[in-house]
Amino acid sequence: RQPRPSLFAAMLMLSAIAMLSLPACDSEEDLSVIGGFLDSTANIVRYWEPVARPFNRQIYDVAITGSGTLYIAVQARTVHRSDDFGRTWVPDSTGTPADFAAQNVTTFGNHVAAYSDTAIFIKFDGSGSWVDAHSGIPAGAKIQFIERDETASLFAATDSGLYSFNQSASIWTKIENGLPRNTGIRDIAFHSSGYAVALTDDNDVYISESGRQNWLEEPISWQGDSVQQMNINDRRELLIVLFSGRLLIHTPNGLQEPVQRISGEDVYMSPSGLAFIVRATVSSSDEFSNDERDLGVARSIDGGLNWLSYSGGINDPIRDIAFDAAGNGFAVSTLGTVFRTLVPVSR
Repeated sequence: RQPRPSLFAAMLMLSAIAMLSLPACDSEEDLSVIGGFLDSTANIVRYWEPVARPFNRQIYDVAITGSGTLYIAVQARTVHRSDDFGRTWVPDSTGTPADFAAQNVTTFGNHVAAYSDTAIFIKFDGSGSWVDAHSGIPAGAKIQFIERDETASLFAATDSGLYSFNQSASIWTKIENGLPRNTGIRDIAFHSSGYAVALTDDNDVYISESGRQNWLEEPISWQGDSVQQMNINDRRELLIVLFSGRLLIHTPNGLQEPVQRISGEDVYMSPSGLAFIVRATVSSSDEFSNDERDLGVARSIDGGLNWLSYSGGINDPIRDIAFDAAGNGFAVSTLGTVFRTLVPVSR
């Protein structure tokens, strides 16, 4: 969904006025003091704006359906929905038991899944009630992460293995071909080409080129650390966040450091192939210096090699980011605020 033409035109006019008043600078970084930065490739100023602060509690997760409906999981473990681009929110829990403590939300097409460590509920086509969708995953198994692939199919990483969701039968089926039989899956990431990567609880990486049914181990040494979270850039390289917070890139030539020594908590990819990392800090590469700067949300336009702050307009610590198909970005904070990009994110 796009802003109304009159509002969008006003945004562009304000951006143009802001550009005329900007001081001359040599880098995007120089503009961080005015709450935005000049994107030299698009020659416009980009901002986030707060669109709502529906709660005084932390928002854990945000997701957006193909039709533009937003869902969030809130600290009180409830799911809320917005049908107007994040401006207003309503509780959405019909069909879930009173003790269901939603920690995450994931959308696939126009459907949405809300889940905790031990329970999964799905709302199909964004209407009606939530339905229990845990069948096929063993009782007591810990659900660690649920993600959709490029075809909007759903996969669950659990401490008992990797499962795919059969929507017509509403059941999960375990995937084992090539994956270790008695090891949990901590994380999974997908690329638009069909390439997929699974991370085990033993810190091993497995690759699937297509179909998700056959997996091969990819030997990687993590230099004494372990992996917290990962994603795949548009060159099919792994962007890896270690438990220490350090970001690394796994290329065909091995592990590579970004140009800056950057740390963060979660890394995301936009539909146009841009990388984002939240709660980012960059530190000096000089071993004798302890200089460290907070970037908040950082963005990379080259697959993770170079990063610049993308926090203009955001004053809260960000917990999660989601993008719709058009590149509109939504961010939720630890203080209960929902932010939106004023213009779609693109190269």
